[in-house]
Amino acid sequence: MNAYGLYTSLGCNVLMVEYRGYGKSQGSPSEMGLYQDAEVAMDFLLRHSQISRDKIVVFGRSLGGAVAIYLASHPYYSQHIHSVFIENTFTSLPEIGAVVIGIPIIGLLPYWCFKNQFPSIKRVPKITVPVMYLSGLTDNLIPPRMMKMLFESTVNSPLKRMALFDNGTHNETWLCPGYYECILNFIAEVSKWRSTSALTNYSDVLTKIV
Repeated sequence: MNAYGLYTSLGCNVLMVEYRGYGKSQGSPSEMGLYQDAEVAMDFLLRHSQISRDKIVVFGRSLGGAVAIYLASHPYYSQHIHSVFIENTFTSLPEIGAVVIGIPIIGLLPYWCFKNQFPSIKRVPKITVPVMYLSGLTDNLIPPRMMKMLFESTVNSPLKRMALFDNGTHNETWLCPGYYECILNFIAEVSKWRSTSALTNYSDVLTKIV
């Protein structure tokens, strides 16, 4: 229903990626495998004759947010990304693991101790495309403070925004009033900037959505 809402409210086409090991996809999930699946999806769009290569928007929620951040920080794929939307995701797998398991010391271990890392907090400074963070403040799985940390660490994006939804839960933030309008307004803002190149020093904006 969320994908349908993106289609009807924004008037955009939606490509949904089913990672390896999920649904009917073969294979087993892994950090590098999920990155490769995202790359294949982008390659498909870039080869598609009916897709505008300058209007590709990347969206990621939760674990998908870490994958979207990977794409947005990738030197090749970032040049083909119009804008990025990150919803209710974590700073890194070790850090969220410490929260979920309830043992803080886990988050203090070196990254090399973990097979899968998804180090988004280290990647967001490399993002050079417009990005919006969508944060549900009643998310009981991923602490909203992690979204704030990612937002504050995104220091090289030419245009970044963060929208806060008081009643947004981990998987249902899209049900909050103003959700689709927020996305649509940011896409329009980015399109205007890209068409005029008039944006030089936009201040960071924290949008409070009731």
